[in-house]
Amino acid sequence: MSEFICGRWAVEEALRREKTRVTKVFLSERLKGPVADAIERLAREKGVPLHRAHENDLERRSQGAVHQGIAAEVAAQPSLGLKEFLSGLPKEGNLGPLVLLDGIEDPQNLGAILRSAAFFGACGVILPNRRSAQPTTLVSKVSSGALEYVPVIQVANVAETMEVLKEHGFWVAGADPGGPKGLEALQGPRIALVIGSEGSGLGRLVKERCDFLVRIPAGRQSGPASLNASCAAAVLLYAASRALETPAKPG
Repeated sequence: MSEFICGRWAVEEALRREKTRVTKVFLSERLKGPVADAIERLAREKGVPLHRAHENDLERRSQGAVHQGIAAEVAAQPSLGLKEFLSGLPKEGNLGPLVLLDGIEDPQNLGAILRSAAFFGACGVILPNRRSAQPTTLVSKVSSGALEYVPVIQVANVAETMEVLKEHGFWVAGADPGGPKGLEALQGPRIALVIGSEGSGLGRLVKERCDFLVRIPAGRQSGPASLNASCAAAVLLYAASRALETPAKPG
């Protein structure tokens, strides 16, 4: 089974992987210059067939995402279950923060969160398989190739997943504007960050099952009252990744 990704960075990152998933590359007939040359060189190095395509063909393959004249057919990512993901983690030592998404429905937000997760060394991103944006062509484009680096785990129930994570040594921190703890609470070797939906935030049951709730301190209140989901995720990922060496568990 195959999928399509599009955009310069998503295709370039997929081609750079040691074991690339790319099976074909499509470049616009109009695309010339250094960008096209770089994609052609990478495809040649990996032995991936390259085709010049009409703009209409690229539009169809990119499913509405901005393709920048570049698309690629890739082998579908194998589905990764929670049990399989957890069994592959080291038993001891620090892990990059784990991200749980509770109802992120905007593909742009999901793509931006995946990009931040890859940048800050997250060990994975967990999302529900219903009522949530999914890893699509558009998400891959927005994430700039992050899907090649960050495991995405789909689950049936976020609240139940949180309990499983606790059993595996994770402290689960929910992002909430009214949370009693600040960013300094994001300490320890295994932190799971729960990011709520764009409009209503964390669901009631998800919120209740968090070990603690953390807020992002605001600066001057002349702007928006809160950050959107993807911006909040980036701040929390930065704070959690900076505190990885701190052994203390939050109280």
